[in-house]
Amino acid sequence: MLKSGQFWQKITNWLLTILVSTLPFVFCWASDELFEFNKMLYVYVFVCLIGFCYVARMITSRQFIYRRSLLDWPLVLFLLSQIISTLLSWHPRTSWLGYYTRLNGGLLSTLAYLVLYAAAVSNLDRSGLRRLCQGLFVSSILVSLYAAGEHFGHSFSCLIIKGHFNVACWVQDVQNRVYATFGQPNWLAAYNVFIIGLGTAFLLDDHHLFSRHDNQSDKFSTIVLPLSVYLNYASLIFTKSRSGILAFFTGLFVTIILFGFAWWRRRQPVLPHLRRASLVLAGFILISLIWGTQYTPSWQQIIHRAQAQETIDMGLPAHLQGLDVHITDSADIRKIVWRGALDIWRHYPWFGTGVETFAYSYYAFRPTDHNWTSEWDFLYNKAHNELLNLAANSGTFGLLTYLSLFAVLTWVTITYLWSPRSENNANFPLLIGIFAATLALSVTNFFGFSTVTVQVLMYLFFGICALIITDQSALSVRDTLAPARWSKPALAVSVVIATYLLSQVYFTWEADRNYALCKKLITSSAVSVALPYCAQAVRLRPQEALYQVELADYYAQVAVGLSQQNPDSSQIQAFIDQALALSNHALRLNPHHLNYYKTRARTLSVLSTLQPDLLEAAQSTLQTAMQLSPTDPKLTYNYANLLELMGDTTASDEYLQKTLDLRPLYGDARRLAAQRAQQRGDLKLALSHYRYYLAFIEPNDQDVQIQVEQLERQLTEGSSS
Repeated sequence: MLKSGQFWQKITNWLLTILVSTLPFVFCWASDELFEFNKMLYVYVFVCLIGFCYVARMITSRQFIYRRSLLDWPLVLFLLSQIISTLLSWHPRTSWLGYYTRLNGGLLSTLAYLVLYAAAVSNLDRSGLRRLCQGLFVSSILVSLYAAGEHFGHSFSCLIIKGHFNVACWVQDVQNRVYATFGQPNWLAAYNVFIIGLGTAFLLDDHHLFSRHDNQSDKFSTIVLPLSVYLNYASLIFTKSRSGILAFFTGLFVTIILFGFAWWRRRQPVLPHLRRASLVLAGFILISLIWGTQYTPSWQQIIHRAQAQETIDMGLPAHLQGLDVHITDSADIRKIVWRGALDIWRHYPWFGTGVETFAYSYYAFRPTDHNWTSEWDFLYNKAHNELLNLAANSGTFGLLTYLSLFAVLTWVTITYLWSPRSENNANFPLLIGIFAATLALSVTNFFGFSTVTVQVLMYLFFGICALIITDQSALSVRDTLAPARWSKPALAVSVVIATYLLSQVYFTWEADRNYALCKKLITSSAVSVALPYCAQAVRLRPQEALYQVELADYYAQVAVGLSQQNPDSSQIQAFIDQALALSNHALRLNPHHLNYYKTRARTLSVLSTLQPDLLEAAQSTLQTAMQLSPTDPKLTYNYANLLELMGDTTASDEYLQKTLDLRPLYGDARRLAAQRAQQRGDLKLALSHYRYYLAFIEPNDQDVQIQVEQLERQLTEGSSS
């Protein structure tokens, strides 16, 4: 019969195992963002349950239970940096909750990860640790098979959502670059390299967590572990993630170096270990030869190298030569975004602009070069470099405290492997695996950013690292935490708090589900059916500005539609008033989000057909937006159109030219400039705009081709006469 404290400890261990085993598979097509949003809320559910069980263990044991380690101080300092950055944030709500649809990275998510760390370091015993790692490796096999199915044209997601076992349900070319249930190839790659780093450490040494004399453990070591490692490596290759492959090589190199150091420290014979290491490496080499990587060719590419070179020498088709029709390389885009992040850091060097506010601050410092990329009109809510993202959002203090965590991890790993204590500890391969996996993860984060699943794994395994390097019997406890008579009331209060927090998670998800359904119905032109769902989202989450600004835009469309069908309807003014009230309130809730200004300007422009005086409000909105983002050509283009509508042609032409200065390849602006020149009788200027459009933007636009032919004919006839 288990004591109460042991019961809650066992439940905590099981919940941690279930979390790491199931989290990778969490996604939901009923929400606005399928993957990260749902994963973060799923983590919050488990944090509420795990936190309750952890607290219940302390209450029933009447002890404060926590295992201290050297990792505590950098974690506390990092949390402090996030708290200060949130308090000084451009938009504290975003810093607290995280950027909407992502959520990961906000102060609340950091607190959740720290709860997982504390629960792991203070509750995991050896059996719980084994179970957690076993669940992790088994689930990673299923994730890899999920990804492999996509690579060969069969997505389980499409089977679940649409009932068809193909890849047609995705807009992205998921067969070319798989992402399974992670949303993006690089996110899956980060998960893969963590599992590979962890599993390779077990493969390189006989004496580890799973090395026991029972048959089940032997089967796990000889079958499940290698299957997990090599399937994850194949999945990594299928993502075609350059940062992922680079991270894999980094992790593998570190693993071999640390094992070599450990073997030398224990004066073990080298030859048996070299044979084992050679077998492990042979598996990676074989898979690399079958499919190739982003840096190494497959055996087919090696054989047909001459044919491949001949194809390259042929070049692109003639009509594509010199055109900006390609997708800008992600590395080139990253360099531009990094420059913007560095500018933010220089202007806000100590505590940044606030946790997770990059989506706001970047556009104040956005380099003009971004307009020459294929992603010129994308919203960037991350710096695509974890270190620069922290520097921009949390300043130097946030960056240094984050780096201190990895510095301490390096220190404790090396010192533990050097110390005599590690010689008889079967967990030293796990420690090496944690260090190598975390370092590999840092490489992927250098070229991207952290996601929910890998953040959970990182913080949990930080806790496991603390377990290994400390005496597992040395828990920090304080007897008689409270009189026995307070145990039941304290437990009841804990239940109420956990229930309340779980309800908030549910309301957040339900609001998003209503919002997503509203958007879907609007797209299907079922506006009248859609509006109640958007209104419900606003009621459930009245502080979420996104819901309000979007609902305002929909109300404006309804008002105009009603005026066309029934000009005398009494509901028209009601919809106008609601649209204006919601739009105004949305900007009061979040005056920093550029997209909200764009949506509000559109709303006011639509309503101006009913109330012309609203054009001035639309003008003021766009002026503010241009102050927030001085290099955005869409803003200057929309402002030029608005000025034309208001009758200020001269100023409109100036902003249209400014648009073309910011982005010469802006097709709509280039055509409009040609049309205006044509209307003024400046046929040569109009012809030059149209020719530029055909040469560099869209060579197959038949309407523009006709305009060019007509203008050339008119100019020829004019010169001959």
